[in-house]
Amino acid sequence: MNRGICSAVLCGVAAASIGGCSTTVAGTATPAGSAAPADAGASEAPATSTPSREPAETTGTATLEIDGRFPEGGDRIPVVCDDLGGGSLMVMAKDLPIILTISLQTTPPPSLTMLTILDPDAGTLTNDESFAVTADGRTYRLEGELIGLGSDDPERTAKITVTC
Repeated sequence: MNRGICSAVLCGVAAASIGGCSTTVAGTATPAGSAAPADAGASEAPATSTPSREPAETTGTATLEIDGRFPEGGDRIPVVCDDLGGGSLMVMAKDLPIILTISLQTTPPPSLTMLTILDPDAGTLTNDESFAVTADGRTYRLEGELIGLGSDDPERTAKITVTC
């Protein structure tokens, strides 16, 4: 996969997971899930919409080994797990020194959709198609090859265990 496309996808996923969606009501931006301003739409017909399903968020832990060793903080990484429904799970660790984003399909057999690791020692890494995923309840084990984005040592192996 083109590394530029990987970077763009990573930025898009990060932006979507961090920021909320909003809408405009009578020229006023309104965050998703909040009520419209009291005077907005006074002369307009009421809009109907289907309520969106909120992700089921839980906390958990992850471990990360790169090339057979734990990077600093990789032995216990606090994560947030968002069950997006339809068999999709998003796992994020946003605390330094390691930033980790994992997107999984949890329906059997589980599979990795996307993986991004930002580690001060290893640089920015993403998955290639070789990742194997196993599940035991809410624990997922991922193992495979990583591709570096803009680094001098682009190929590494990783073992990741996530418990949500």
